[in-house]
Amino acid sequence: MIKPYSRVLAGRALWMGVCVLTMLFSTAWWQQKQTPQIGDTVFRPTGRIAQVLAASNSLDAQNPEHPSENSKANMPCEGRSLAVLRVRLMSGLEWSQAQADARIAQAAQATDRWSGCSSFLQAFQWAITLAATPADTSSVSARTVEQQLSEDVTWTRHIPCFLGKENNQIVLLSGNPMNCGNPPQLKSLAALSRESSYRQLASGVAKASTLSAVTGKLSSTGSASLTLNAQLQDGFDLWTACLNNKTCVKVPALQRLRDVSVVIMDAQSGALLAAWCHGKACNKANATGPGALGATLLEAPPASTAKLLFALGLATHEQMDPQVLQKQIKTSGQNDGSVSKRNEWWERQAICDTQKGQRCFVPSQTRAISDAFGFNLNCQAKGPGCGRVGLVSADVPSLVPGLIGRLAIDTQTDRGVKMIDWEHYDRIRQGKQKPQGDAAYTATSRAIQAVIGAGDSRVSAMGLAVVPMQLWRLSQKMVPVIPSVMAPSASTLLPRPPEKWSTAALTVMGGMRKAVEPAEAGWQGAGTISAAFTHEMQKPCTGECGVWGKTGTVSQKDPGFAGTSLFSGLVDTRDLSKWRGDSDAEKSPRQVLSIGVIAIPEKGAPPLHAASHLAMAAVNQIMLPVRGP
Repeated sequence: MIKPYSRVLAGRALWMGVCVLTMLFSTAWWQQKQTPQIGDTVFRPTGRIAQVLAASNSLDAQNPEHPSENSKANMPCEGRSLAVLRVRLMSGLEWSQAQADARIAQAAQATDRWSGCSSFLQAFQWAITLAATPADTSSVSARTVEQQLSEDVTWTRHIPCFLGKENNQIVLLSGNPMNCGNPPQLKSLAALSRESSYRQLASGVAKASTLSAVTGKLSSTGSASLTLNAQLQDGFDLWTACLNNKTCVKVPALQRLRDVSVVIMDAQSGALLAAWCHGKACNKANATGPGALGATLLEAPPASTAKLLFALGLATHEQMDPQVLQKQIKTSGQNDGSVSKRNEWWERQAICDTQKGQRCFVPSQTRAISDAFGFNLNCQAKGPGCGRVGLVSADVPSLVPGLIGRLAIDTQTDRGVKMIDWEHYDRIRQGKQKPQGDAAYTATSRAIQAVIGAGDSRVSAMGLAVVPMQLWRLSQKMVPVIPSVMAPSASTLLPRPPEKWSTAALTVMGGMRKAVEPAEAGWQGAGTISAAFTHEMQKPCTGECGVWGKTGTVSQKDPGFAGTSLFSGLVDTRDLSKWRGDSDAEKSPRQVLSIGVIAIPEKGAPPLHAASHLAMAAVNQIMLPVRGP
């Protein structure tokens, strides 16, 4: 029998237990409410989403109404800003002015959320960019826009470590130093000179990457290192200083240039080592977004550098004489009495003129090669994203974008194309005969424009560096790779091409070596790079000089790029060092570096192939010797 005082104690114990359990449940409930759940931390900018959808729907409209006077009065933008938007839509999407104005007016009236001209222009930029991604090839859905503009801002996500290197010291670009290795060994980015392009570029890339990681767009664990080489960037800073002071005695080719860009890459890894750009166009490219590298975005027609892509396709055919192909690469076409035009041989090959009456597979094969090299990425819809790739993440094209390029040529890969005779096309080109406008004429024109790098084809200095890099990789039986400015980088390897491309790549590189060499018996003209090489190295390239290249020059008739020169090349640093007679050549590490140069002259500048001279100056003065990244 339980005594009265025992019942009281039992009752009190029961109530105490109930209270404790209640407190535990309450604490757990409160903590659960305070802990971010999946989806609770996603920020959805509803206003911006509505704006981008309005711009996107106007771009996708089939028959937009022409703008009324009332709609023109309510336009968020006017003057130069509106004119620039109109021109971008006309050039990028091949619209007339009336079509562009109608779509701009439709977007302006679609929502009352416009906060000014800036939001209007940014909405169109997003709409065009999203339409150029693989997400949707027809129109951009509301779900696509929401996914791209929403951000996961959870406070529990760790900021990844982004590191650089300067003078063999690890530089902390972003992240908590306590989680990024040995804190005492980390050098602060603030310790670098504010004028250093390495600091400026590294800071921009790190900030863009950190923002993408924090908002959930970039998945990053552990540490990642910037591939930019501080030593190379310091060398280009000297070029910037001499341009600003107008004292470029060692690099006279820098004079009288409106814009110039240079990109250097490591062929063994696909890493971007240096990106230098100078001029007003570069300033605009640098301002296109967080972390933007102007040198990888400044574009120009590829001119004769496009012949390297055609040459690889031609080299895969057994009936093509490798020696003839290499000599044609050397001088970029023969220039003597046997042909009427310097490019005649290349133009005839591009349209299979030696196989009259047969369907031509050269355009589709060349397009397949350019695609395999990384050209024409994200070109499902026309826009500024066509030909671009993400340099930090190949899966996020908008994160530090870089242009490889786009080759405007037939995309049919399953069957050949019917062409007209070269003589017939040439008479039309000279105005001696009217074009019929049929499919055969169009295909012939596009192929000939593509092989000489004209028309709508575009390339950046990075794209010019990518081509020889991919050729070298093929020659070493390595697969092509997408460029990256961050290591380790995922998903950068491209599909493995056919085995016969490896042997063909060796043939093409043989022609690129001849382009650096002097004239030879049985062929008229020295290599197109020979003069620049001899001027910089003080002696001609003979034997294994360690340099390969290809030049290009845009026609003086081109309205926007008249006289622009381009260079696409490769350097084996040990072979070149040995050829120069450097005392420590045998001890120096072997590096295979690719380089691309675009040089756009001022109006009225004297004719000079500035790109090849700048490339050889960079090789001799900056790239040798180069320590590892």
